[in-house]
Amino acid sequence: MAHWKRRNWKGGLAGVAVLSLSSLWVWAQDGDPFGRATTTPGSSPATRPIAPPLRAPGDKEHPVVLAIRETNPSSPDQWLNAARVMVDIREYAEALKYLGQLDGANIDDEQAFALHRQVGTGTLLEFKRIPELQPLGESLARDILERAIRYSRNPVRIDQLIEQLDERSIHRRTEALEELRALDLDGINAVLARAGQASEQERIVLVDTLQAWGSTVDPVLTAALESPSQGVRQIAIETLGRRQSASALIWLLEPLWSSSSDDSERTAAETACARILGHMPSRTESVQRVHRAWQAREQGLGNYATRESMRWNATSGRVERTNLTVHESSVLDRARMAETLAALDPSSDEFQMLAWRGRLAIAQSQVGADGRVDASSLSWLPRTPDSVDRLVRLLEIELRDSRTTSAVAALDLIGQLGEASLLSSPSGEASPVAEALKHSDRRVRLAAARTIIGLGPDRSFPGSNRIVSTLCFFIRSEGEQHVLVGHPVQSDNQTLTGTLASLGVHADAATNGRDLFLKAVANPDLEAILLSEYLNGPESYELVQQLRRDPRTAEIPIGLIVHYEHLDWARRIQRDESRVVAMPWPHGPEIVRMSLDQIAQKAGQRVTAFERRARQADEAMSLLQAAADNPRVYSFEDLHAQQETLVDLTRSPNMTDHAVGLLGIVGTPEAQRALMDVIGDSLYPIEIREAAVDALEAGIARRGLLLTTRELERAYDRRNAAVSEDSSSQQVLDRMLDVLEAPSLSTSGSRP
Repeated sequence: MAHWKRRNWKGGLAGVAVLSLSSLWVWAQDGDPFGRATTTPGSSPATRPIAPPLRAPGDKEHPVVLAIRETNPSSPDQWLNAARVMVDIREYAEALKYLGQLDGANIDDEQAFALHRQVGTGTLLEFKRIPELQPLGESLARDILERAIRYSRNPVRIDQLIEQLDERSIHRRTEALEELRALDLDGINAVLARAGQASEQERIVLVDTLQAWGSTVDPVLTAALESPSQGVRQIAIETLGRRQSASALIWLLEPLWSSSSDDSERTAAETACARILGHMPSRTESVQRVHRAWQAREQGLGNYATRESMRWNATSGRVERTNLTVHESSVLDRARMAETLAALDPSSDEFQMLAWRGRLAIAQSQVGADGRVDASSLSWLPRTPDSVDRLVRLLEIELRDSRTTSAVAALDLIGQLGEASLLSSPSGEASPVAEALKHSDRRVRLAAARTIIGLGPDRSFPGSNRIVSTLCFFIRSEGEQHVLVGHPVQSDNQTLTGTLASLGVHADAATNGRDLFLKAVANPDLEAILLSEYLNGPESYELVQQLRRDPRTAEIPIGLIVHYEHLDWARRIQRDESRVVAMPWPHGPEIVRMSLDQIAQKAGQRVTAFERRARQADEAMSLLQAAADNPRVYSFEDLHAQQETLVDLTRSPNMTDHAVGLLGIVGTPEAQRALMDVIGDSLYPIEIREAAVDALEAGIARRGLLLTTRELERAYDRRNAAVSEDSSSQQVLDRMLDVLEAPSLSTSGSRP
């Protein structure tokens, strides 16, 4: 009897230990990897502090240890239960025995999923963090979690859960719903995918399922309205209507009135809109609502803060979560609304232009800021003269409204579809393409130059004189970060430029407004201007206006630096002028860096990154060479005016080879002297020096020999001093002398 009582006591204790696990380990459910976390955002799953063992070494074994041993755990779920009981009483050595047995069981994904449901994420994280259980605790917990997550997202299992939604057992239906909701976006996409081939009865079940997600499903369903599948669109419409989602109303008006909607989809949209509004909207009311929403999205343009967005991915055929700037999201929404307006009123030329604007903006965003839209990839764009006329009109509107993304796309498409004749007009005014050369955005200016060169005009046109100066602005770029400082006191300028240099920023300074303006318009790498309130000639406020009017500096952010007592005055200017930041004079590297960050945030994405500036410089140089080869359109005087820039570029490692070729076309005395300097400098690669000889020969052939006697003597002195140099260097110098002697030989008719 005594023996029976002892066994009964142990069995009862083991039963209590096992059956009470759910109450002892409620905290273990926090941080579920399937989306059911109850912790606050950014927090870690709840775990208990590690405590020392309950008994000292040498004590008798814990009665719970003996009780669990009596139950003889023999399966993965029993081993895991036993291990967590041992952890609960801090018997870590005993827990390791059961974890070792579990590790050797080679469980599959389905078993891991069941084990995770049994103990929760918190228990597994506890195994990972207790030192006495390592390394087995961490590796086993990670393996179970990875396998459980993989199994939870197995497409076959998800299909089974969707099938389970229609079972008679409410318990089974609820279980399937909770499992799908735990999958978050994957679960919604799975339900939507099933909707494509669902019967009427199945669609009712799927709509009920989607409704159970609550308000989080609205943006997903709104994005799903762009699906090409009629079944997906219809179930999204029905669910949004059943939820009476006011935010989705604007997107339901397109299927309501679109001629491409079939009867069932249009009926679903009618029902949904009536549920939300309480009445069926007329076509006129629908147009007004969409147009107001289109205008409201304009507030987000230019805002480059990032936020999460739901978008339909045509490639994967599902809704995806993506991070977009507010600007990008607004552009996409406006494009979609413009398509709705065009569908609501096909006869409106204004709405058709809005739709084209949106399509161009999307096309440009798909190829990236530096990419070029290919006309052959746009199925909606007819390759006709009417399309070119519409693109030119659209470009004019975009330039007026400073919509740079679609303006760049329009320019590239005009270059592919248009003809050179569109650059001229009977009135003698510059075309919108030529006007784009004066735009404040450098991408637009470069695209305009690219388009004009590509059209291949055979005679000059209004605005052709801007091409060379526009391209030379780009090729002066060194691809580095530059800041310009303006303060009337030289010592203050030196202090701030020195601080900027310690931060790795190239800085220049000016002590008066005129000098600052000239330096600003000449520097294509300028990323910010720090302007003192005390600067004169002109004074600071007038200088801000002047900088904003010039296309070369219109987008450069300005830090208006004032004393604390004048901050209110500076902040009024900040409110009135875009990309102006009022700030006190920065002291110390940390404050200077914070000031630059503040200015960059104000500028958003308008200041071109230096890597992109370097690529633009390479493209501009290629375009400039093409322009120089067409003197009938781009006059010599335009290139001659830029010869100082070209001479400077002979000292630029990335531009020397291009510069020497253009100096050969210029052929002026200054150009010939610069080419001789390149030829005579052994620090240049031999290929560059040989190219300079070719350019010098071409320049002399065009303009004649324009060097002085003293300069010719220096050329001979340089050759005589090269006796110790390698043979290739001597040969280049010999070629230079031959080129210099050729004009006199041709005059005398004999050789020496």
